[in-house]
Amino acid sequence: MVIGRPFYDHYLMYVANLNNIARVDATRTALAFHQTGKDGRFSGFSYKDSYYNKNLIGNKTRVHLECTDKAPYISHYDKKHNIQLRSRKRENGYFFSMFIMR
Repeated sequence: MVIGRPFYDHYLMYVANLNNIARVDATRTALAFHQTGKDGRFSGFSYKDSYYNKNLIGNKTRVHLECTDKAPYISHYDKKHNIQLRSRKRENGYFFSMFIMR
């Protein structure tokens, strides 16, 4: 795996999935940002090893299934601003949101 190259996050999700590690989409509750230079968020594509992480995962279809929005769990804030988890219901190979905790 090469940090700072495209598909870095996809590769982490792929490895977690292979090893039956719970995956949580924390997009709504985790503060995160990407640092970029003048070349912007596509700078990772300018290196000769830019597709290294994608090649580790395999075919194109699998790459899109390893996104954070396909994680079986998702975090969110409740009305009191506490972080809660929801389960995503699996339909046709994809997960959809469904509350499991309050």
